[in-house]
Amino acid sequence: MKTKMTTLSNRISLAFLKDLVATPRGRALLLSQVADAEAEGESGVFERLGALTRSDPLLCKMISRHAADEVAHASAINARIDALGVARPMLPESLNMVRTLQAEVGVFARPLTTRADVMRAYLFLQMLEERVIGQLANFIEALRPVDAKTAELFESIRRDEQRHLLYCYAISTRYAPSLDELDRTLRLYRRAEAGVFARNGAVSMRFMVSQGVLDDRPIRSWLWKTVAVVACWLTARQYEPTFSYRTPTLRRPRIEPIKALVADQNQSG
Repeated sequence: MKTKMTTLSNRISLAFLKDLVATPRGRALLLSQVADAEAEGESGVFERLGALTRSDPLLCKMISRHAADEVAHASAINARIDALGVARPMLPESLNMVRTLQAEVGVFARPLTTRADVMRAYLFLQMLEERVIGQLANFIEALRPVDAKTAELFESIRRDEQRHLLYCYAISTRYAPSLDELDRTLRLYRRAEAGVFARNGAVSMRFMVSQGVLDDRPIRSWLWKTVAVVACWLTARQYEPTFSYRTPTLRRPRIEPIKALVADQNQSG
C-alpha cells in the first residue's frame, strides 16, 4: 500500500518529468536512459541462464521471448530518439542503475549453477519489471500531451512488461527451494532496490538539470536542483516489501501463472 510520502514523491517525479519532456532535448535524455536500460538491463540475466535451462523447454521458450521483447523495445525507443532530430546525449556510467543494483545484491557475483540461482536471477528481474511498470505509467502521462507516438510506444512496452512480470512469478516460484527462501530473498532484494533507485533518481535529476534543458526556465531549474535529494529520499520508501508469498490473502498462485504462460506461448507459436 502506498504511503502519503510515496504519493508525494510520485507527484514530484511526475511534475519533473513533465518539465523535462517539454522539449526535444529533454525527451532525448529520458528516452536514452530508458533505451540503455532495455538494451542491457536484463540481457546479462538471459545469457547466464542459458546453460541452466536447456532441460526445461518451457523456460527456454519464455526466456527467448522475453529476451526478444527487450531487444525490440530498445530498437523502437532508439527510433523515437532519432525522430526527435536532436543530438543523442551521452549518459554517464553513474546513471546505470542496473549495474549498481547487480553489485549491491551480488546476484551475479559467481556463476549460476543451481535451481536457487535461477530463482534469485528471476527475483532480480522481478524487481526491475516492477519498477519499470511503475515508471512507465509516469512517462506515459508526461509524454502524452507533447509526444503521443512515444506515449503509445510506452503503453505497448508496459503491456509487455506486465506479461514479463508473470514470467518472473512463475519461474521464480517453480525454481525456489521453498516459499520461505523465495520470500526472504525477495524482501532483501526489494530493500536494496529501493535504496539504489533513490540514489539513482537523485543523480539522474541533477544530471538532467545540468544539461541545460530547463535553462529557459531558471526558477524551475533552481527548484529541481533543490528538491532532487528530498524527492528521491521519499521515493526510497516506494518499494519497501509489502508482499509475502506466505500471506494467505496475497499468495501468488504457483500453478495458474504457469498454465497461463503455456497458453500464451502456444498462441505465439
